[in-house]
Amino acid sequence: MFAFQIYGKDGSHLMQADIPFPEAQRDHLYKRSGELARLENPIYLLLIAGETDPVRLSDLMSLCELRKTDLYQEVMTTVAITRQLAIGVQGQSCLGALTINRGGRDFTPEEQALAGMLGPHIATAFETDLIINSLKPPKQKVQATDFGALRRLGLTRREAEVMMWLMEGKRDGEIAIILNASVRTVSHHVGVILGKLRVETRTAAVAAVLKLIGD
Repeated sequence: MFAFQIYGKDGSHLMQADIPFPEAQRDHLYKRSGELARLENPIYLLLIAGETDPVRLSDLMSLCELRKTDLYQEVMTTVAITRQLAIGVQGQSCLGALTINRGGRDFTPEEQALAGMLGPHIATAFETDLIINSLKPPKQKVQATDFGALRRLGLTRREAEVMMWLMEGKRDGEIAIILNASVRTVSHHVGVILGKLRVETRTAAVAAVLKLIGD
């Protein structure tokens, strides 16, 4: 199971993951994961210190110590996670890590070495994305009135939120980070939206919404 968590220097937290948290608890668990990792996961302290080499959680605390934390009791036990391998990334205004999570056996030194080979590519992709986003001109935000209009088209609250960001040109991965949801969940919402609007593509969905709202 993978998770990509970003911590802003302003205290913000964004998370994108394929961890199968229960749907009803997902948003809460994403938030708690960010809060508790700051307080209880020793990997976070290494990130603060600028560490980017892959590190195993088991090298920093025993399984017995982990099981005593709220991070384990509230978050990790919901999906039977006991082992974690983290690859840190650094930015001028934020830091974060790609974590590989699983239960059962720990990560081997060979797996840690493979993660080390992957690390520079993850860092490059992360830095490139930060640069691209910093160069993008700010887009006008969708007005609150549009949200009500989307609901009147038959979309649920969550579908309306996803549709709003589709209208801003966001991709599923970006929407997942913004809404603290999984990419799989966002893609599902997009599929439902297309069905309700009776269109086949996202571009057609945006065009249809603009036309319906305009009418």
